[in-house]
This record gives sequence, C-alpha cells and structure tokens, in this order.
Amino acid sequence: MAPANVPILEFTHDTGVIIVLAARPPLKNTFCVSLTKKGFNSTTGPSDANNIRYSEPYHLQKPVEYTESATEGRKPVQRRIACVQLLSLTEFSSTNPSENVDIFADLCALLATLSMRSQPFLGFLYLGESKIPRIGGAAGTLIEQLAKYIIGRGRSQFAFVSVSWLDKGVREAVLASNEEKIRTWLDRTFRGAGSSSEAGSSQPQNLKMLRLTQDAGSSINIILAFLSNPASISSKPLLQDQLPDKARLSDTSIGQEFDSKLGRVLRELCDDLLEDQERKDLFPEHLDTVFQHHSGFLELHSYDKVRKNPEWSAVKTALADIVKDASFILLFDRDSTLISEPKKLKPHFPLIPAGNSTYFILVPTFQNTPGDALIFAQVYRCLAFINTFDLQLLGITYCWPDSSPRIKAEVYCNLKLLSKICGTNSLDHLVLLKSTWQSVDQNTGVLQSLVPGANFLAKNRHNHDALKAAIIQALKTATARVLPDHKQTGFDLKSETALCQEIKGNNSISGTSAGVEVLEFLTKELAEREDDLKVYDASNSNAESLHRIWHSQITMLFFQWGIIRFSGSASIYQNIEAELQKDANVQKAILRMEAILSVHSKSQSGHRLAQLGGLYSAQFAAHGDSTDLSNTIKQYNEAVASLDPDSPKRAEYLLTLGSHLEKKCQLFGQKDDLVNAILVCQEAADVLAKSLDSSLPSDLRKALAAHAMAAVLKRKFEDDMENTGVDKSDVNDINTAILYLHKAEGLVPHGHQAASIIFSDLCHSHVLKSKYHSYKNEGQQAISTIETAMDEYNKTLPEPGPTHPAYAMILDAKCQAYSKHYKLVKVKTLTSKYAVDIQEAIRAGEMAVSHSHKEGTSQECRYLLNLGKAYWYLHESSSEASSTGSTVVEESSPLAKAIECFFQSVLCKIGDHMTRFKSARNWAKVETKKAIITKLRASESDMALKAYECCVVLLAQIAGEEIPLYEQHRRLEKIQKIVYQATAAAIDCGKLDKAIEFFEEGRSVIWKHYFKHDLIMQALKDKNPKLAKEWSNHQTQLRSNEKDEANSNLKMRAIILGEEASQSPASSFIMKGLKKIERAIKQVAGFASFGFYQNLSLLDKATEHGSIILINLYDKQCDALILQKQKPITHVRLPKMTSRIAAELQENLKEVIGFRAGSRGIKPAKQALNKGKKTMEAILKTLWVDIADPVVKSLDQASTPAYSHIFWCMSGPLAFLPLHAAGDYTIKGQTIRLADFFHSSYIPNIFSLLRSSTSTSSNKAKFQLLAVAQSKTPSEQGGNLPKTLEEVGYLKRHKVATIHTTVLINEEGTVARVKQELIKSQWAHFACHGVQDPVDGLKSALILHEGKGLTLKELVELKITHAELAFLSACQTAKGDQTLPEEHIHLAAGMLTAGYQGVIATMWSIDDDDGVDVAKWVYENLFKDTTTPGWPSTGLERLDSKNAVKALNEAVEKLRKKVPTDDYARWVPFVHIGL
Repeated sequence: MAPANVPILEFTHDTGVIIVLAARPPLKNTFCVSLTKKGFNSTTGPSDANNIRYSEPYHLQKPVEYTESATEGRKPVQRRIACVQLLSLTEFSSTNPSENVDIFADLCALLATLSMRSQPFLGFLYLGESKIPRIGGAAGTLIEQLAKYIIGRGRSQFAFVSVSWLDKGVREAVLASNEEKIRTWLDRTFRGAGSSSEAGSSQPQNLKMLRLTQDAGSSINIILAFLSNPASISSKPLLQDQLPDKARLSDTSIGQEFDSKLGRVLRELCDDLLEDQERKDLFPEHLDTVFQHHSGFLELHSYDKVRKNPEWSAVKTALADIVKDASFILLFDRDSTLISEPKKLKPHFPLIPAGNSTYFILVPTFQNTPGDALIFAQVYRCLAFINTFDLQLLGITYCWPDSSPRIKAEVYCNLKLLSKICGTNSLDHLVLLKSTWQSVDQNTGVLQSLVPGANFLAKNRHNHDALKAAIIQALKTATARVLPDHKQTGFDLKSETALCQEIKGNNSISGTSAGVEVLEFLTKELAEREDDLKVYDASNSNAESLHRIWHSQITMLFFQWGIIRFSGSASIYQNIEAELQKDANVQKAILRMEAILSVHSKSQSGHRLAQLGGLYSAQFAAHGDSTDLSNTIKQYNEAVASLDPDSPKRAEYLLTLGSHLEKKCQLFGQKDDLVNAILVCQEAADVLAKSLDSSLPSDLRKALAAHAMAAVLKRKFEDDMENTGVDKSDVNDINTAILYLHKAEGLVPHGHQAASIIFSDLCHSHVLKSKYHSYKNEGQQAISTIETAMDEYNKTLPEPGPTHPAYAMILDAKCQAYSKHYKLVKVKTLTSKYAVDIQEAIRAGEMAVSHSHKEGTSQECRYLLNLGKAYWYLHESSSEASSTGSTVVEESSPLAKAIECFFQSVLCKIGDHMTRFKSARNWAKVETKKAIITKLRASESDMALKAYECCVVLLAQIAGEEIPLYEQHRRLEKIQKIVYQATAAAIDCGKLDKAIEFFEEGRSVIWKHYFKHDLIMQALKDKNPKLAKEWSNHQTQLRSNEKDEANSNLKMRAIILGEEASQSPASSFIMKGLKKIERAIKQVAGFASFGFYQNLSLLDKATEHGSIILINLYDKQCDALILQKQKPITHVRLPKMTSRIAAELQENLKEVIGFRAGSRGIKPAKQALNKGKKTMEAILKTLWVDIADPVVKSLDQASTPAYSHIFWCMSGPLAFLPLHAAGDYTIKGQTIRLADFFHSSYIPNIFSLLRSSTSTSSNKAKFQLLAVAQSKTPSEQGGNLPKTLEEVGYLKRHKVATIHTTVLINEEGTVARVKQELIKSQWAHFACHGVQDPVDGLKSALILHEGKGLTLKELVELKITHAELAFLSACQTAKGDQTLPEEHIHLAAGMLTAGYQGVIATMWSIDDDDGVDVAKWVYENLFKDTTTPGWPSTGLERLDSKNAVKALNEAVEKLRKKVPTDDYARWVPFVHIGL
C-alpha cells in the first residue's frame, strides 16, 4: 500500500532506498526479480545514469515509523517507510580508476540528491557467494572501500547477502562455517583493520549477514531486516555527511584514494606515450585513453589544478610529438553525415579523419531535451582537453538535421547554445551544414541574431571527402581573414572561443554561459514535472494511479540527480552560503540556488528559500524588473510556510515579506498586496510578542515588528487621504498605527537610535490625523492632535546628529508638525496651548533639505515641498499677503522663498511624481498670488504658465505608472481638474496655443497612456527589445528607490539588524542611466520625439478632418477654442456658462433620464412624464444659447462650410450633456438648432483624430461587417430584446450587405466568437444591452450570449488594426464615468481605443423600436451607392465610414419626425464619436 494522507510532493519521505551491489552483475537482477517480479530498469534523464538502475517499488504491508532528524527552523518529524526502492550501482573496477571516478561521482550525486529530497537511505546490500570462507580480489577491495570511505564505522547499514543456491555441492555445515568466517571478516573490516582489541567483540549494530534462498519470502525478509531498527533509518553514511563540507570530490577520503590511483596511471601512460612516439596508427587510441583519464581528473579537480598538475605536464610533453601539426574541428552531428566507418570510432574521444592531419571530434547535436546536459558535458570535456594539451582548434561545424529544414525548437536550441559556446569573436569559425540553403534562409532574424557571421555550406557534395574538404576550406578562409589583426601574437581560435576562455577561467560546467542556459532549462523542466505531480492524490488512489505516482517520482529523482551531477562538484556539494557569497553574479547565484532547491524537499528548505528571496530582491534592486520582486515575495512566502509556527526565523521572514508586499503595492497599485502586508506584519508582531525572551536584542526585534505594522498602516492612511479623500479614509488605521508605535516605544531604551525614528513617526502620524480632522472641519480635534504631534517630536530631544540614518526624515517630521500648528493658529485662527514657532519649522525644513541634497536622495523633493508650505503659511499670515500698496516681492520674503522651494522640488526628477505634481500645483498657486501682488497683467505671468505646464506633464507621468486602471482613476479623480485651471490661465495670458496643448495633454490621460504604452512601447520592443526593457526597468527602479528612501522601517532595520537601507544604486545614478537610455531611444528610427507631449504643430494636422471646438470650463469661466484648417486659433468667451450651471444641467438631465422608459437599459424604466420633456427642452435651449450659438457664429464659413463635419471636445460636466442636439425648440415651426448647420461628432481628445488619420489602411482587405444581436438576455441584465433580430435582419436581407456580413444571433454570439470575428471585420454592429460600471469604467460591457459581457478592457486589448466603424445599438454606450469626465471611460471611447475610427452610440437607454429604425436608416444611407449598376461585388471596394455621421444625423431627423414632437429623450441619445 502507498502512504495515505501525505502531500504528493512529500511522497519521497515514505520511500526508503537501498543501493544494491554484487560479486557478479546477474545476481542483482536475480534479487530484484525475487522481490518485485521484475528486473532493474535503465534510467533516463538529463545526464548519463548507466551506472545506476532502478527497480519497481516494493510496498510494505505495514509501514515502519521512524523519527527524522531536526533541521533549521523545524523540530524532529515523525515519519514512516511505506515503500522500498532498490537502486543498482555499478561496482568499482580494480583496473580502471577513471571509470571508478565516474561511478564515484554518480554515487555522490545520488547521495546528495537523497539528502536534499529528505528521502531515507536504508543502506547498502551486497550479493555474494559463500562457497569459500573469505572475500578477496575485486569484491574484497570493493567492500573495504565501502567500509572505510563510504559507509563508515557504525553508520549506515550494510548487509552481505549470501545467495545460497548458487553454492551447489557445498554442505550446509560448510556453508554456515564459511558465512561465519565472512561475518568475522566483515566485522573486522567495518570496525577498522588491525584493531586487535575489537577482534572478538560483537558485530556492529548496522552490519548484517543474511542469506537469500529460493523461498518465496526470503527477499522480503532481507528488506525487512533493514527496517528492523528504526533508529538506523535516519543515520547517514560517512560520504553523505562529508559532501556538503567539501569543495571538490577529491577532498573526500575516497576521492583522495582515486586521485592517488589516477596519478599512478598517468605515470604509466606517460611511459607508453614516449614508447609509441612513432606509432601514428595509435594516434586515435592514445588520444582516447588520455581523454578518458583527463575527464576523470576533471571530475575530481578544478580545471586550473589539472592544468598545473606536473604529471599532466609530463603527459602533455609526451603527447606533443604525436599531436604535432594536427588540427581539430568540433563536429555536432546526429545524422552520421561525415562518418564512413562508425565501428572504428573510439568510445570516449571519437575522431573522424579528414586528411592532412585534420580530424573531426564527433559529439551529438543538442535535442532540446534533458539529455542536453550530457551532450554539453562532453563538449566541455572536449574543449578542456584541447585547452590542456594546446591542440589546434580549427573551428566548429553544426550539421543541420535533415528532418528539420526550418528553425524549430531543436535547431533553435542548437543555435542558441552554439552562440554561447562560440561567443561573438569566433562565430566566423562556425560552419552551418544543411542539405540546401536558400538566400532567404540565411537572412532570417534568428540566424542573424544568434549566429551572425557564420558560414553556410550545403551538403550537396558527391562524397564525404569533398564535404570535409569544403568545411576545412571555409574555416581556413575565415582564419585568413582575421590573421592580419593578429600579426604580433598569431591567431589562436581557442583564445577567441567563449567556452574555451570560460574553462580557462576555472568555471565549472554549469558556471559557463552555455552551462547556465542548460541548467536553467533543466530547472524549468523539473518545475514542470513537479506541477504534473500536483494532479495526483496519493491518499485516494488505486494501484494503477499509485504506480503512475511512483513512476513520476522515480523520474523526478533521476532528474534531480542529473541536475546535481551536471552542476559540478564545485558548486553543488560545497556549503551553498559560502559559495554564493563568492559569486558576484546575482543571476548566476539565483540559478544555482534554484537548481539546489529543485532537488530539496520544500518543507526542509526554509533558510535556502529565504536566501533565494534575498537574491531576487538584490536583483530587483539592481535592475528594476518587476518579475524579480514577484519572485522575492513568492520565495519568502514559501520560506515562511516551511517553518514551524514557533521558529525564531519565522518572524524575520514575515517582516521581510511584509516589506516587499508593501513595496509592490506602492509601485504597482494592487491593494491586495497592502492588505497582505498588514496581515503579515501583524503575524510577525504576534509571533515575537509571545516570546518570553526580554533581552535587549529580543526587545529590539519586537520593536521592529511593531514599527513595521505601524508603518504600513500609516502609509495606507496617508495614501487613502491623498488619493481617495478623507471620506474614504479609515481613521482607525492611523489610530492603530499610533498604538503599535507606542508598543515599539516601550521596547526601545531611551537614547537608542531607533527611538528617534519611532518618535518622529509618532509625530508624523499625529500630523496626518490632524489633517484628517481639518478636512472634516473638526478644528478642536485638529489643534489638539497637532499639539500631541509636537509633544511626540520633543521626545527626540536632543535632536540626533547628521550621522543618524533617518536624520533628514526626523527633521522633516518636525517641519510638518510646527508648520501645521502655525497654520491652524495663525491662518485658521484656532486657539492652542503652545506658542507658534514657524521659524523652528523653517529651520528644521532647511536642515532636512540641505542634508538630503548632500546625500543625493529623492526625498529632497518631498522635503522642499514641506518647507515651501511652511514659507507659504508664513506669507499668508504676514502683512505681505494683506498689503495692497507694495508691488515688489523681495527675494528674501516668505513668498519668494516658497516659490523657490516649490520650483526646486519640481526640478527634482528623481522624486516621486505625485510629490512633484503637488509642488507644481503649489508653485502655480503662489506665482498667481505673486502676479496679483506685483499687479502683473495676465499676459506677463509666464512663470505661472510654466508651473501649470509642469502640472500637466506630471499628470501624464502619474497616469503612466504601471498601476491598475482603477488605481489610476482614483488618483486622477482628485487632481485632473488642474487641467481646466491651467487652460484658463493660458487663455487669460493670451497663449492660445499653450492653452490647447494643456487642454489636450490633460485629457483622456489614461487612454493616451494606453496608446503610448501599447503602441509606442510595442513598436520600440519590436525594433529594440533591449532598450524597451531597460527603459521600463529603470523607471521602476527609480520609483522603487524613492519608496525605499521614504520608508522609515527600512532605516529601523538598518539600525537594529545592520542591513543596508537600500540595495539599489543611487537615484542620481539611475537617472543618468535613464537619460542615456532615452537618448539611445531617440536614435532609433521613428522615435526622435520619444518622451515629448504633442505640441500644436502636430495637433493642427487633425483639422484636416474638420474644425475642432474645445470647450474649457473652470469655475466661473467658460471658453471655446476653435481650430480650423490653415486658420489662427479662434477664442470665444462663453460668459453665460459656469461650472455651477453645467452641474445643474447635468442633474436635470439625470432626472429626465430617470423618467425614461428605454427598453435597452439595465434598470426597469419609469413612466415618461411631461416634466421631463420640459426639462429636456430647457437643457437643449441653454446649451444652444450659452455654447453652440456663439461658436457657430464664430466659425469661418470658408474653412467650415455649412453641413460640414465638426468635432466637439467637452470638459467637466459638459461632457455628459447632449450638445449635438442643442437648439431652441420652444417656438413651434421656428426651431433653430445645431444640426441645421453642421454634422457634429464628439472626440475624447485631438489625439484620437491624429491616430485615425495614421491608422493602418485596410484597402487591400476584403470588406467585412460583423452584426451581433442578442434577443434573449437574462432579466437581471435587462431582459429580452425581440426587435434586435429585425435590426440585423435588414443586413441579412440587403442584397449587397448580406454578401459581406457575418451575423451572430443569440447563442452564436459568445464572447470568444465575437472577439474572433471582430479581428476580421472593418465594421461592427451590436444590437444588445449595454451596461456602464460606475466603479471601474473598464468593466463596462456589451451583454452577449448567456448574459456574459464583452468588457471595455477586452475590446481595448484586441487592438484591431483595420477597424473603421462600430455601431453600438446598445444602451449607455456613451455614458461616461462622472467622476472623471476627461477620461471618457465608456464603451464608445473604448472602441476608439480598440482601433475603430468612428463609433455610433447612445448616451442613455433607447427604445427597442427606435434602435431598429435608426440602424436601418443609417445602413440604407451608407449602402446606397452599392445599389447602383456596376458596383462591384468582390468586397474589395471601399465603403466610406466617414459618412456615418451624416447618415446618423439624417436617420435621427427621420426618427424625430416619426415620434411625438416633444419626446426629445427618444432621438437625442444617438451620438457619433470620432471620425
């Protein structure tokens, strides 16, 4: 039976391993068949396991319990053996030490694998005969080696099993006597030869003498003997204990023995070579022998030691004359392309003669399988051999397999590894041999990127000799080309070949560039096999599935063994911590650690998992790749899970995990990460709080955990206040943070450096809480809390000096507390028990700024902002602010100082974007105040415009951060109104071009980020993926640095744990790198303007499609800016419209829509009321009189003739009002309206028109229209829409449209099918329900089959390249997010973002009948030209989607005449968006 209730990945704990050896190999199979009914199986995996074979499993009827030894972070664990696995090992030879080294290395890797898997090793079983009373010869030597070097005295179990029925003719008494004498010999051997004092003592406990008979249960009893003493199960053999502490295999006892024997063989070999100097016929044999022994030495020693070994130097001298004038070509070939006589090839160093003392060294091609490890090991040994004996390397040849004429996975694997083996300097000495070559083949991107400069030869030669000659000639030609550059030193290809040089640099196999690739492949393959195992449930499996589980496990065992074997003794057996500390290459260290963890039981690897997390963290700090941060969190999560709940390391890992979760939230905006960070820090604090240890180090760790919890909660509260507002902030967060800070305060002795950080954080926490009360208009609580903040700060006195890690941060807390106190008392006129001291706030702020500037940290930006506020508060309460006489602002005045602080903060490019934005906003405010004081005319206030320009640019940078869109919405909701203010300021200054640039850059920021990020960055990735990756990583790295420098808990960790506050390079260094990357990007074709926002010269191109009217609404000021083709900008003041009036109109419209009975809405409709009609009439008239009419009168008739296409871009509440329908409908028969003059479309921004004009042409694509109708919809999502079938039915009946239309009705219209068809179609029509998500606009959706939504996010991600027109005959498709009117977060705008040039949509619910009529009339208009004789029906003709706006207006006019005259709500919602 298999073990029950055991996690499948821990199944290894239940399987005990016995290694089987024998006097004669057939005995092993005999025993295996006796136990399992089958013989031993050959292994498969990433390395050569011919020396190890495995049996079928033997399941015990009753599991055996045993206690597993304790490991770091875990107590001893009770386990059991439920299954036994036999592994056959090749016996050591008495004649060939090189073969013994290979077996020895296999055994070491096996023991290391079992140890790392926490798999119990039961012992060694030796099968022999007892016909004679002694063990001698090879068997005796083998057992002596096992006893002395591998098992050790009193350690792992050893059983000598006498196979009785083989001793025919021997009487039982003689047999018993012989066995007793063998037992005595074994006893003496395992106790130590020559120790007479122990000669008569009892047999060692772990030594067994057993007999195998032909009885059915004999083999089972032998296995049970290994399990009879549970205490022996957890004991390890001597060699298994030695391995972790040895740098190389030669450092083990038995390794030294083999090393000595190899030395004797070398001396004999040297003599043989000297004797056979003239025997050229023995050339291949000599090289094969020397190569075999050289490979054995490489198993035991580093390459450097082999090279310097005097015995090898003697061999080199002896071999010199034999190999003189010979040259070699490494040949990768699996198809025997150049082999005429395969049987003559030597087994270890196969040489194919090519004439003129030139030889090909044959190695197999890589297969893109785990076996590539074995192939690469052979390549490594070949080139190491060539290096050692200074053989002439002529080049490398790769025979392209005939079965793969194209670059498939196998070929790509070979090309990639060959590029690593050769390196850039020797690729011209690589020959690619293929059946035939086409010129297009040679110029493929893969070949040009991986092996540029390689030689291309075809196999179409008549015979082997001709082909060999062609290869040699190509390589000699390559050498001739480079010889002039090596006149002084001579050309040596070995010095140019990457792998040869890496070998000389003493790199292990897995430490070379190609070896790293192979090891990474193996590690990933192993991880996939682990994932495959997770599907099994060991506790609920039948015999067949249990056998599959076992087979998967044995495959994994040999896979893990192969990884260890390939990794090389230098990197896998040595203590891993010491090895990684020596390794400056973090990426290589990560790979090594992953390889080690891949063969460890996760439950036993807490420390290593945490160490791997630390390596990933270091790599993230160094490079800024977000994947590394995610991997850091993953590894620490697993490290925590692997430890016992009361492990002392648990709290440490939890705190580190919490820190990285918090950072991930700050950088990428996932709120779940912050929630998890809080939970993790809470757990860490709770774990440490339970500790009874009250020593200072213990209390400091407890204080650190409490402070970490407080810091996360404080930051959450601060972010919520800034980004979502006070009403959505939870004051309990800051109260809990203060509680934890007081806990930390009680654990840190007075005067300790950590105490100052705690007090400053207490001070800052109360400052935040005071701001909260101020925003809530709770003045008394605000002043009381700020007084507490001052009290907390005073605990730091005397103030720490500049050497304190948080010196500037502590001073900044004081600046904030004292300046906030001054503002509440002097500006808000609240009463306080403390006297105000703004000068102390300024002094602290100046010192914080000065120190931060010297240190070059990003926090200078934040400190300048707070210092600027202090100066501003001083100005507000001074006579300067109230004076009306003076028109001069002195440079030393508080106002001038405030301006300078805000200005310098904005210039601090390594600072946080939001902090810089706040500084720019404050700078604009104080510059405006300065202009008022100095009585500057609006046109002269250039500095205010510069400040506003910074605001607008930073707005885009804030939205451009890699954070979720809902988080972008949250941030923009509070700050985007600055765009209106900036635009109004530019208009007042007469800078209309600047006003348009402000207006455009601040609109649809998120959508444009999509365009820029998806289109521009994707284009950059296509042209230069390395630059694109570096740009993204540097941006993340810079932001990460800023977060680290603002993190007080990291400074606490630096003080208490001695950690570095940050592992990242300095922010200034990162910024220099970013600028360098930006310059490089601008050198890439098409990226000269990378990083700039659109200026007017670019925006002016959009007027080719028609005049554009921008309506800017700010407070009491409303302006129209008109862009007309080849005309100056026209400014129209709209004095009757204000923000208040627009908001009232919006509320009135909501009321009207609420009364509507639209059948394609989501909510049940109410009955229409006359009041609603009157209200709509008033809204439309106001829009006409206050906005549309003044604009129409200002349009130039030459540039904008009657009934031409005009585009409206609205701001604020105006974006939700139906301006396209504006008109005076109050006088019957004398109606005047906008539609009488022009065809109106809405645009979210000018950029959308620019993008439409440059979008991919579809002229060569067959015209296709997709029509989707959903007549059946769940009632909770709007109910059935029977008329939609009639709507799309028109397209099916139309004699031309039907040819080019794909119609999906009801169940045909699944989300997947619709997305598939959208990509093929230029036009799309949706007759269905639509829903607007009020929280996350990207979740707004078209409701398809079974009520499933095609969301706005999915539409955007489709990126349809040839899209033209989308008709959304669904409700609410142009109803946007009212908190962010500038972003146009609705389905229609999403279709523009998805690639459509124009969209017909609705602003609110429509009647089902109206949807049918309008769609029919629109398509009648658009298809009318196709009804004329001669119109082709090939589908290659173009229908002009730009006629859609005209077709829609005419259709709406028909509907207006059809419905009751005053039923505005039925025809007004139809709108056209885009081109």
